[in-house]
Amino acid sequence: MAFITQQKQQLTIKQIALETIQQIRELSKQEFRGGYTERKFEGNSWIDVYIPDVRKQVIQSIDFLRMLVQPKFDKDMIKDYELIIAEQEENYNQNAEKDIETYTITKLKLMLRLFEGLNLLFERTNYFKAQRYEEQPDEEDYKDE
Repeated sequence: MAFITQQKQQLTIKQIALETIQQIRELSKQEFRGGYTERKFEGNSWIDVYIPDVRKQVIQSIDFLRMLVQPKFDKDMIKDYELIIAEQEENYNQNAEKDIETYTITKLKLMLRLFEGLNLLFERTNYFKAQRYEEQPDEEDYKDE
């Protein structure tokens, strides 16, 4: 399956997955800190600038990667994912309304565990193994016919 961008460039699920892994890698180089507002002087006045919660960005990126590759889950990955979902439901029930910080940290740990599982899945299934290149005709080749 391929997605076509405005530049008529085809992106495959594997390419999007690789880009998402790159994003997770970049986010993981930062401190896993919560979001906050910082006052900055710009021009003639002070403005409030929101600094995003890196933990939530990592969580969202890993969950997006999971959604992309979930159709390729094998038995081991399905089992691991079901365990993570059960632990996340327990985390939500225990902490979501009482202690948002504990909830977020626990969810981040679970998502990092999911990311490890996804990487093991990629290794087991040779998910990113290069396939033989086969030339496909372009749409433009058929326009004048």
